[in-house]
Parts: sequence; C-alpha cells; structure tokens
Amino acid sequence: MKYRFFLPIALAMLFTFAFTACTTDDGTTDTENFVTSALDDICAETRTGKNGCFEINFPVTVVFADSTTQEVASYDEMKAAFKAWKENNPEIKGRPRIQFPYSVTTEDGTIVEITSTEDLKALVAGCKVEGTGHGPGHGPGHGPGHGPGNAPCFTLNFPVTLTTANGEVTVADQKALGDLLKSLKGTKERPQFVYPISITLEDGTVQTINSAEELKAAKEACRG
Repeated sequence: MKYRFFLPIALAMLFTFAFTACTTDDGTTDTENFVTSALDDICAETRTGKNGCFEINFPVTVVFADSTTQEVASYDEMKAAFKAWKENNPEIKGRPRIQFPYSVTTEDGTIVEITSTEDLKALVAGCKVEGTGHGPGHGPGHGPGHGPGNAPCFTLNFPVTLTTANGEVTVADQKALGDLLKSLKGTKERPQFVYPISITLEDGTVQTINSAEELKAAKEACRG
C-alpha cells in the first residue's frame, strides 16, 4: 500500500523535473537564450543594430555550426531561422555567423561590401559608440531578439538610387542591391545614396531622410 501511495508522487516529481530541465532559472528556454546570444554576437561582431555604427543590408546568408546555410531577408527571418535550427539541433554547440560577402549601410549612407574578416576589421576599427557598457557596438539583450544590441535601428525602403562610378543607379529591392554590389566586387567602390530616401523605424514609423546628416541623426536618435 505504501508503494502505491508513493508511486504517483514519484511520477509527478519525475514529470516536473523533465519539464523544468529544459527551462533556465529565469523562465526562458535554451532555444530562446540561443537566439538572443546568437543575435547579440552577430551585432557585436558586425557593429550593427541599435548599439552599432552600421545597419545590415538584407538579404544575408547565415552559416550554422553544422555548416548548413540559409538565406534570410530580415531580422525576423533571422530569428526564426535560429530558433528552428536550434530546435532541430539541440545537441550541436556553436553559434551562427553571417557568410561573406554581405553589405552594411554606414551612418553617412555609404554602402560597404564586407568580403572578408580583414574587411570587417578595417571597417569596425573606426566604429566608436559610447555608453553601451560593452565596448563599441555591443550592448546587453533584453529578451530574444529584442535587446538594444540586436534590434535594427531602421530598414531601408526601396526603390533607392545610388551613385556609382558609372553614374546613378536605381535599385528596386534588396536583391537588386545585392546584384549591384556583386557587380562592383573587387573594385573597392562604395556607392552612396541619392537623397531623399525613406526608412522605416523599429516602431513602424516611416521617415524621409534628406541628407547624410539626417541619416546620421536618425541613427544617433535610435541609439538614445
């Protein structure tokens, strides 16, 4: 009879342990922590997002720890890709990175293609962001994909016109921008926006930017 009484209790305790074993002390899951940390690492390395000097130009290709890749067209798609990969590969260690080449928009509206680690080091050497508490471009997170370090300041609204050595070129979308940058690969050319341009802030507000100075001000306002 005693064993019959303790058996349900033992099963209940086992169930509780199994449930909480996949949850951290602060109530977040290992997957959520993975997504947050992965985004923070990428933004810290590339100096992008709210606490960085630059904004990533999507689409980009993500490389996971198992060498699989996935193209993503936004931060939301990146977060979803990280979440899905971790859920399918819970035992694999290592965080994702962005595959070269990719491009970023600087504070003055210059589009810079990053083709290697050396390119990245040269670019971020001039990135100085005060008040983050974690060095240039790195800030603490506050929930999966929503911390000040890994949230984008804005997204670029297409079409946009860029200046190149061959004159002005209008690109209709991110793919067209990527194709333009690929055509300039190896030339070290850095196209710049022809103003005005339109950006969408994190809260959904659409803002018209009339100069490089206004774009820099928008970035600084985002950082707070």
